[in-house]
Order: sequence, then C-alpha cells, then structure tokens
Amino acid sequence: MMTSKMLNKQILQGAMVIKIDNVISRVTHHYQNLLATVLNNRLLVWPLVVTFLVSLVFMFTHTASELAPQEDQGVVILMGQGPSQANTDYLSQFTQSLDKTINSYPETEMSMMVNGYQKDNQFFGLGVLKDWDSREASVKDIMTRFQKDTVDFPGLQVFTISPPDLPGTSQGLPFQMVLKTPTGTYEELYQYAEQMKEYAVESGKFIYVQNDLEFNKPQLEITINRDKAALMNVNAQEIGNVLTRYVSEGFINYFALNERSYQVITQVKRSDRSSWNDIDHYYVRSNNGTMVPLAALIAIKQSVQPSAVDQFQQLNSATIEAKMMPGVSIGEAYAVMQAGAKQILPASYATDSSGQLRQYVQEGASLVSTFALALVIIYLVLAAQFESFKDPLIVLTSVPLSIFGAMIPLYLGVDTLNYLH
Repeated sequence: MMTSKMLNKQILQGAMVIKIDNVISRVTHHYQNLLATVLNNRLLVWPLVVTFLVSLVFMFTHTASELAPQEDQGVVILMGQGPSQANTDYLSQFTQSLDKTINSYPETEMSMMVNGYQKDNQFFGLGVLKDWDSREASVKDIMTRFQKDTVDFPGLQVFTISPPDLPGTSQGLPFQMVLKTPTGTYEELYQYAEQMKEYAVESGKFIYVQNDLEFNKPQLEITINRDKAALMNVNAQEIGNVLTRYVSEGFINYFALNERSYQVITQVKRSDRSSWNDIDHYYVRSNNGTMVPLAALIAIKQSVQPSAVDQFQQLNSATIEAKMMPGVSIGEAYAVMQAGAKQILPASYATDSSGQLRQYVQEGASLVSTFALALVIIYLVLAAQFESFKDPLIVLTSVPLSIFGAMIPLYLGVDTLNYLH
C-alpha cells in the first residue's frame, strides 16, 4: 500500500529517474558490445585468461600477508628489559616514567606495571584505553606514539604489542623463530643466534629483537684440594657444609612462633657474600677443632653460563623474538629471516616457529590445498545440479577472474591478505 502511494507515475517520470535509466542503458549497451566482440574473437580470450592467471599468482606471492586482521581491542601491552644484571629495584626507577607517559595520553583510562616479569630484568605493563566512542586514536596510533616517545628512553629497551587477535594463541612477541640443532652445543647455538639477531636488526624490518639464549649468569666452580684437606685434618664434607650454610640459602628446618610456622634458612650477611672474594674470609673447622681458612683448601674457577636453556622438540634450541616495524607484515618478516637462516646457519641446524608465527606458517601451508579441495567439491556439486561435467567448468572459469579483482587492492597495499578472518 505504501509503495503504491510513493511510487506513482509522476515520480517514475522524474528527472532523477530518467538520468539513472540513461546511465543503466549506456552501461548495458557497452556491455553488450563488449560481449559481442569477445564472442566473435574467442581466440583472444585465452591470452587474456593466461595473463590474468599469471598476474594472479604474482600478486598472491608478493602481497603482504598476516594470520588475521588486526583489531582494536582497547589494550596496549608494554614490555621490555633492562641490562642483564638489572633487578626489580633497578626497573622500578625507570618504569615509573613509562607509566606516567602512557597515563598522560587522553585516550588512556588506567595502566599498571609489573617488574620482574619472567626474569628479574624484564617488565610487563598494560595500558587500558577508553571506549571506542570516547577516543579518536586507534590502538595502532597510540602504540606508534608511545614508541616515538620512548625511543630514546635511557636504561630500558621498550616495545609495545597488542593482545593476540585469535584466542588460544600463545603470549609474547608476534614473531618467534626457533633455531634448533641435534648436535650443536649451547655455546655454538648462542653464536649463530646472535648472528641471526644482528641480521634481523640490520634488515630494518623490526623495532625490537631479542635472543632468549643469554650467557650472562656468572658461575663459580669450586674444586676441593683433597691432599691439603687431609694434611690439615679437614673433612671434605665439612667444607661442603660450610658453603651450604653460608651462601646456598638452604632450608634447614621449621620453627613455630605465635602459632605460625617459619622456615629456618642460614646464610651470612649480604655484605659478606656480595662477591666471590668473600670466600677468602670463610673458615672451616678441622677434626681437632682448629679453624682453617677455606681459601687454602679450595681452587676457584669463574665461568659464565646461560641464564636458562631451552629445548624444542627435544633439541637444543634458541628463540629469536621480535616486533615488526609498522607496515611490515609477519609474512614479509618471516621471508627475510628465512633468507638469513640460509646464509648463516650450517646444514646441521634447522628453523622452526612458535607462537603467532607458528600458527601463521601452519595456516599458510594449508591454504592452497584447502582452496583446491574447495574447487573440487564445488565442481562435484555443480556437476550433480547441471547433470553435466562440462557446464560446471564454464561456471568455475569466472573464479580466477573474480579473485584477480579482489587481489588488486591487496597488492597495492590497501590491506593485507589474511589467512584467517
């Protein structure tokens, strides 16, 4: 009833309707002429189809790709680390300024900082943003602004990331390449990992790069001179007991106070155990009761060991973790690092992936096979509907042409090719 009142004869003869009809008529006329030309020159169609297919493959292999489109989740994750020997007291002096910086933005609703995250020299923070309706800047804009404000920040390496776009993806930096070897030692692995780290920095594709295998933990190897100990009537077990009581922070027993139980941990004062040279002032009791300098009975050798050793698939491994530069996709970064691995790593070493990068590699490997299987299924369904094996091929020839049109803006950088959407 309403349509009959609104769309009367006068409206259908209006100037706007006439212009629209003329445009549609011209488009229809040009399409008919183009279709007639193609049908009269069918041999020219195949070179065009081949050109489209080759161009489609080229654009697909040279288009920036991501695991999933980045979304504005309203949270900025702040992460970073200080010098290798830094502790939480050191971090607290610098992270306060970072907290003030993120809070100074009008888009920030609240923030928090955690010093000593995973390691004593690392920190973790959150910047929770206001609702989307209450701010104009996106998470990406705020991350770029914060990175510029802290690029010259003293005492810390700072970077920002967004929460994973997909549920179930492991936390951490978006790019995590694993180097693994069945035969190489951790010392050799560290050398190659550092070369890969330098290669990543020099490539200019990353804001922040770190190697999780670090040889920065000092270690003392104490050897007991048993001949001297026997000559001075000192039991080797007593030497071990002295070191245990003085510096190991070993648990001995419990004691009760005001109906509460507390652990008894023996150690000397911090001023007497701040350096390995303090061992020269320790004494051990001999079997006849005399006190003997501990330094006279032992030999000390200093060494540096990794702070932590990891294994990936039961192989010695090191992980190169990185944050990409703005505008650099995870696919582009992965291709750069794979090229670097071929140049640097020996044949006995292999690369793998972890975190978001691993999910990207797995989904990308299955994309082509999944697409081919989908075409086969669609062909079988169309063959059953048309009761012909030739007619579905005619329909499916339009698929590459339609994909070609969709790939043009992606190839030009308007957006990225996402494996999961």
